[in-house]
Amino acid sequence: MAPVEPGKLDFVAKFEKLQGAKKITATACIISTYIIVSATMIQTNSWLMKNDHFPYPPVLAMLHMFSSFFGTLAMYGVCPSLFTAMPTLVIDRWFLLKFVPLAGCFASSMILSNMSYMYISVAFIQMLKEANIGLCYVFSLATGLEKGTKTASILLSLVFLFTLVAAKGEIHFVLMGVFIQLGSQCFECSKIVMQNLLMSNKNGPATKLDPLTTVLFMAPTCFVFSVFLYLPKMAEMPPSLVLSHAMACWPQLLISCVIAIFLNVLICITIATIQGVGFVLIGVVKDITIVCVSAALMGEVITPMQAIGFSSALVCVVLYSTYKMNKQHFEEDDLVKGFTSIIDENFVNKGKKMLP
Repeated sequence: MAPVEPGKLDFVAKFEKLQGAKKITATACIISTYIIVSATMIQTNSWLMKNDHFPYPPVLAMLHMFSSFFGTLAMYGVCPSLFTAMPTLVIDRWFLLKFVPLAGCFASSMILSNMSYMYISVAFIQMLKEANIGLCYVFSLATGLEKGTKTASILLSLVFLFTLVAAKGEIHFVLMGVFIQLGSQCFECSKIVMQNLLMSNKNGPATKLDPLTTVLFMAPTCFVFSVFLYLPKMAEMPPSLVLSHAMACWPQLLISCVIAIFLNVLICITIATIQGVGFVLIGVVKDITIVCVSAALMGEVITPMQAIGFSSALVCVVLYSTYKMNKQHFEEDDLVKGFTSIIDENFVNKGKKMLP
């Protein structure tokens, strides 16, 4: 088979070349698909972790990574042209070592996230995830992906503060569950930033990976980490007991594994096209959707204090997003002047032009 010309079928490269309505439509499709698949995965995993259906987070992570690896391996066998980075890669020890910290963070994030479903509600978990944007920003500063500004620091500090308000209002507050979830978020944000670096040109064109190639190399490494995290817990989770639970709910486990394949590829596509902080902003929309669905359809209780804290955090996230998209108005790094300038440009001045 003739080698594929680098970038010929590169989805990310094609996305970057889009302009205007076509790019907006493509972005909307990526975002909506990611939100739907991610929300489905969350509800499926929540069901598995509760009521003794399949309460084994490390094993579930192993199954997800095993499925993702063989899913993408099968894709590579059928259509290698989709893996646009493969022809230019030099696969040696140093290349594979790049995936070790990424896989460690990913595996730890998945396992801790699944564990948190045992202690706190889905809606509360999504509220805590508003802190992700601040964590991602801090880690991006540390790696040079972002530059620190006073405006960003103020807005993200407010997001964190209102997230604490939402946590304070939780009726079924379990401290262990909160610590487990926050630990998961720290690993998740570390993984997002590292993946953003790995899928960028920061270290030269030879290191840039397409989404499918990223999953192909990351999944088996995550599987190994999940196995090492399971081994110390084997006495509490004997294989015979795990197998009996798996046989009792195999349809749901199969659905969860299939969703995991699509979700891991979608995450890579979303991070590559919209960048790390943008990915977290999309997560906010997902969080709103899941909180509303959990309250309306799943019967989870949301207190007034939680509603106030969550809504306020969302407002601050919207303000931060507006700041990111209009940085030309914040050259003096003044929050008030910047937003005043945006309002004048988009509302006051346009309103004057419309007057006779």
